[in-house]
Amino acid sequence: MLTTVLYTWRIALMVFVGLILLLLAANYPTLAYLASLWDINNNGPYAHGYLVLAISLYLVYERRAQLRQLTPCISLWGGAAVFAVSLVNLAAMLVTVQLIQAVALLLLALSLSGFVFGWRVTKQLLFPILFVAYALPVWFPLSPYLQQITADASFWFIRLMDAPAWLDDNIIVLPSGSLSVERACAGLNYLLAALTLSTLYAYLNYTGWRARLLVVLIAAMMAVASNITRVAIIVYLAYVTDMQHPWVQDHLALGWMLFAALTTLLLLLDWWLHRGRTGTVAVEKDGARQVAGYCDAGVFPLLAVLLVALVLLSPLALIAQPFRQPDAGPAGGGLPASLGSWQAVAASDAWSPQYAGAVGFEQVYRRDREQITLYLGYYPAQQQGRELINDLNRVYKPTVWRKTNRQAIDYVINSIPLREQLLVDAQGNRLTIWYWYEVAAVRTTSDVIAKLLQAYGVVTGRRQAAVFAIASRQPDIDEARRVLRDFIRQTGEETLHMDSLLNRE
Repeated sequence: MLTTVLYTWRIALMVFVGLILLLLAANYPTLAYLASLWDINNNGPYAHGYLVLAISLYLVYERRAQLRQLTPCISLWGGAAVFAVSLVNLAAMLVTVQLIQAVALLLLALSLSGFVFGWRVTKQLLFPILFVAYALPVWFPLSPYLQQITADASFWFIRLMDAPAWLDDNIIVLPSGSLSVERACAGLNYLLAALTLSTLYAYLNYTGWRARLLVVLIAAMMAVASNITRVAIIVYLAYVTDMQHPWVQDHLALGWMLFAALTTLLLLLDWWLHRGRTGTVAVEKDGARQVAGYCDAGVFPLLAVLLVALVLLSPLALIAQPFRQPDAGPAGGGLPASLGSWQAVAASDAWSPQYAGAVGFEQVYRRDREQITLYLGYYPAQQQGRELINDLNRVYKPTVWRKTNRQAIDYVINSIPLREQLLVDAQGNRLTIWYWYEVAAVRTTSDVIAKLLQAYGVVTGRRQAAVFAIASRQPDIDEARRVLRDFIRQTGEETLHMDSLLNRE
């Protein structure tokens, strides 16, 4: 007869620590990715990552007395959550989407807590675990919106001061020079710092969710306002000093001074409004047992733990075992010497898109007096850091060109989906680019669809991918579009495939 052993906190903690170690070991590429984001030397928006992690662990430790009042129980629902999130994590690893891998790692830790301790315990750990989300790169999509808000508000301020200036996308042009509000100036650093501090403050000092939400919203608006104030002050100083003020070149210190001043002001205001208040955090009383929980350790819970452990180790199969070999690479050594009436010519071109890990082919073609540049970035097989869809990849060099259209324009010509990007350099030269992706022999302009096709290509063995881009330097945009359109129509849909171009004699 099998006997059962009481499922104590000691046993639960041993199981949880063991499973967490397995999780971290099987996801070490994701940990390396987070470590690079959390490097304080990078001065990026996630340099506070280690601090957030330390605060999360402290919050768990601080609640140890309340947690002892609860009974840990293995939950089947927690095990099911581990399985579901593991599938998402494997899919993200398959298509090398590090952002989803990082989020999945956090959700797996939360699911493991639900599995090992039960949901009553996990409910008390919900905030400390999810607090780590402020250290994950899920906030990048906010940057372009913050960038545009900052540029528009700063321009409105400088015009309010009767300074002669105009706004060109995200560039504020003054009589003595121009200032570009880049992504790094969007204020994501300040916003994340404000969200992190205000969320922690609200959690420790308020109990109602409405009050907590109000605190976080006020802090977020304060962070955005402080960054707008910073940029507006810098623009005004650039105007009155003919770009000679030191803050025009080094403006980070001003931003953090404003942020610290406004944060202190908000804290003092909150203290004055709520003098005598003591912060409390609600603790749910424990019941005898949990629904669908197993509080006695026996054969079935042991099998469940072993099964979850195998699921957590599954990413190692993706890392250690390569998928079926990709298709053979191109037989040709470059782009063809002619495409219809367009002839390849020797000409220098400083365009050169940036696609890490791609085998790049670039050729200038001319027809009479018309000229275009064709670029093909070829990936025989995609892998982490050497992939078509990556945050660092660009169809242009940001150090040379800047966008003049906020939203890319999509076309379909000869059944080829195209995306247009309009660029200008520091000398005012214009460049009109049309580009598209080809993944697993399918064309698309969507980053999301390209990632899904990448997974399809891995399964089917068609792991080749490429980015096509054609560019015209015609100053007139309509004329540039006509030249690009003629090139595509004459070259033909069948020719503009990576196999067709790279294997042509």
